[in-house]
Parts: sequence; structure tokens; C-alpha cells
Amino acid sequence: MSTENKTEEKKTEENEKQTSDLPEKELSGQNLQDIADEQNKLESLKQQYSQDPGAAWAAENARHTGEDNAENMKSAGIPGHVVMLLAAGLVILLCLLLFVKSRQKEENLPEEAQTGVSLTQEADTAKTAGTADSGKTAGTADSGKTAGTADSGKTEEKPGTQSQTSGTGRTSGEEKAVPLSPEMEALGKSLRSQIAEKNGDWTLYLYRLDTGEEIGINDQEPMISASLIKLYIAGCYLEQVEKGSVPDDYQQQLFAMLSASDNGATNRLIDLLGMDQINAFIQEHHYRAGRLNRKMLENNGTENYTSARDCGNVLRNVYDRTYINKVASERVEEAMRAQIARNLYKIPAGVPEGVVTANKTGELFTKNAEGVNVDVQNDAAIIFAGEHPYVLVVMTAVPGAGEAQMHEEISAISAEVYKAICGEQE
Repeated sequence: MSTENKTEEKKTEENEKQTSDLPEKELSGQNLQDIADEQNKLESLKQQYSQDPGAAWAAENARHTGEDNAENMKSAGIPGHVVMLLAAGLVILLCLLLFVKSRQKEENLPEEAQTGVSLTQEADTAKTAGTADSGKTAGTADSGKTAGTADSGKTEEKPGTQSQTSGTGRTSGEEKAVPLSPEMEALGKSLRSQIAEKNGDWTLYLYRLDTGEEIGINDQEPMISASLIKLYIAGCYLEQVEKGSVPDDYQQQLFAMLSASDNGATNRLIDLLGMDQINAFIQEHHYRAGRLNRKMLENNGTENYTSARDCGNVLRNVYDRTYINKVASERVEEAMRAQIARNLYKIPAGVPEGVVTANKTGELFTKNAEGVNVDVQNDAAIIFAGEHPYVLVVMTAVPGAGEAQMHEEISAISAEVYKAICGEQE
């Protein structure tokens, strides 16, 4: 038996002895019942708090206090029921004190201890949420950019989307847009309306070299290149010369290819460089729609391809002297300025006489991807219009059209562009 139980039994025996020693007149009647009730309640309290040391201590202390007070009160002649009530009140008071003390202790704890969630955890959670949102925003931004860059279908591109230099080529959709002036907005609206009503496939790219404004209409759509593919062959040759991979012994062929669109000279350069190397040049410099599939005038069931935007980016690089390098850019521009007369019937025909142009044309009668006979009439030009130079590229593939009619329609577009940028023709 534990010491605590022995103590309790001893005290119970003493209490019983004290009770039996009381005068008979105090044990009779109501007093005897009150004393018995007190003993029962104290015993019940002892059992109730036996499993809680703190509560057991409080109960024990209350009982001892009650017993001592009972002895004192009995000595003073205080009735037993009053002693019982006072003892019970002391127990209740002690319990209340313990409860209040525990509540104060809880209120003094930090907020994180009361809620069970640490402030550090909340901060980490907030940081994670913020990071997730940033990633989401970035992921959304990266997706929009990719979609904008990859859009090469027939859907009309919104005006004001610039290209960006990447190596030699410029990739679309990555450069900050320059807002269009009211005049350029009106021009874009007019050109889109006209092209929408035209027969066959028409694409257009316009870039103002003075302001950075641009207009693109189906400009990333791959189109049959005809002789515009020669712009890439020239670039590949000049890059290999710069690297020392081939000797610069083909200056005559290069000049003839660009100024007179000489197909024999072009095929000699293709043989020198190889198709794979030319196509690698096109891809490495991010001319996305460009592809050389055959030599000039070769009939192997395929066609060569490029886009109005890709050709426009080549001419922008030539103008900026970044097409391979400064010397290479100058050589390309020199040859393009020297176009023979028959290559001046399209874009150059739409600007006033005396305005310098450097252009590369392309024409071909062939079948399109659907097997329909089409007249391909292309032109890509730099217009040195005083303080307002610009690049204009028009590419077409129209079934049943005559060459003269196509020349007139392209020159009419050229005239409208010049007027919008430079004012009335003199």
C-alpha cells in the first residue's frame, strides 16, 4: 500500500475517532448527518482528483484546511453544517484560482502556439504561393510569346509587332511593339481591306526604318519563294567566306545572282555550298519559313519557300549592316541597287522617279500545294526615301493571273505605302 493511502487511512481513523469522541448531543440529529455528508464529499473529491497531482494536491490541501478549520470552529462552537459549507467553498475557490491561472498562461503564449501554426510556416506558405503565382505568370508569358512566334498560318497578324535580331536573323514576336501612328493605322486598315478582296494568296510585310513601326499581313505564312531564296544563298556564301571555309572567288556569280537573278550563277553557288549547308544557315539565323528544296529551274516535284517577314528581316539586316558583317551587307545592297530594268516593274515602279531602291524580285509559273497552277510574283525592297526609309515585301501566288496585271497591283500597293509614309508624290 502506498504512503499516500496509508496517510489517508490514518487521517480517516483519526477523524472517525474525533467524531466518536464528540459529545452525544453534537452527534445527534442534523449535526451527525452534516458531518457524514462532509466526509462523503471530501472522500469523493479525493477520488475525483487522484489522477491529477495538481488537483489532488489542491483537494488534499482543501481537506486539511477544512479539517483544521473544523477543529478550530468546533472549539469555537461553530455548527457542523457551517464548517462543511466553508470547506466546500475553499475547494471551489482553489479550483477557480487554478482555472484562472491556466487561462492567463494560455493568453500569454505567442499567437503561433495558440493556433498551432508557426509564423515561419505561414511565411513559407506565402512565399510558396507567391512563387507559384510568379511561375504561373511567367509560364503564361512564355506560352503567349511562343504562340505569337509560332503563328505562321493565314490569320492576319496585328500591326505593330516587331521582330528582333538574333544572330543574323530576326525572330518575330519578341521585340517590343512600337505603337502605330494614326497614318500608319489607316494605312494598315486600307491594305488589309484590299488584300482580303484579292484573288489567290497575298502576303505583305512593311517596316519603317525611321520609326520602327511595322505592318504584317499574313507575313509569316510560308510562300513559294521563287528567286527570293537567293537572298539566303548570298548570305550563306558570304558567311562561309568570312569563316575561311570557301575562297571569295565567286564575286561575279554573287553579283549576277542578286542583280539579274541569274539562275546559272545561283546553281554554281548551290553546288559550292551544298543544300544542307544553305538550309543550316537559314535555320541558324532564324529565318523560320525558309527552305531550299531544289536548284533553280529543277523539276523535282518540290518548291523553295520563305515568308514576307523573313525576307523583310534580311533587308533590315542589310540596311543595319548586320547581314553577316558590314562588308557582306554592303555587297548585297550594292547588287540589289543594280537591278536590271525588267526587275523594276513592281515595288520600285510605285515610288517617284529618283528615289533610290534596292530590291530582289522573284517570279515563277508553277503549281501550289493544292496542285493549282499559279503565277508567283514576289518583290522585296529597301526604299531609301530620304528621312523616311522603309522595307516593303509583297509575295503572291494567284491562279489565272497575268504577269502585267500582277505588276500593276504590286506597284499600286507600293505607291500607297510611299504616299502614307512620305506624302504626295511630286
